Amino acid sequence: MANHKIKAEHPDAIVESVRKRETSMSTGIGMGIGLPPASTDLVGEVVGAIGRSRKGFQFDALDSKTVNLVMLFLVPQGQFQKHLHTLANLAKLLHKQDFRDGL
Repeated sequence: MANHKIKAEHPDAIVESVRKRETSMSTGIGMGIGLPPASTDLVGEVVGAIGRSRKGFQFDALDSKTVNLVMLFLVPQGQFQKHLHTLANLAKLLHKQDFRDGL
């Protein structure tokens, strides 16, 4: 919100869209990473946020390990190609150990 990509009145609606997406299937991809995406008409371009937990938490990850890093990204509603492109680029980066360590 500090960069004004998300309007002050929209956080609750965006959190709900992420929760709704997460109920269909966990986005804990393994390696201690959660990668929850959501499509919403409340953003005009791709918006991302990173959260880190030293302790870790359960996120129903594919490898059953706790998650320490969450990379949330929001994509404008109806921009499926942009969604896939963003997800693919993040996946490529996250497969690199040095990139993950830097985060």
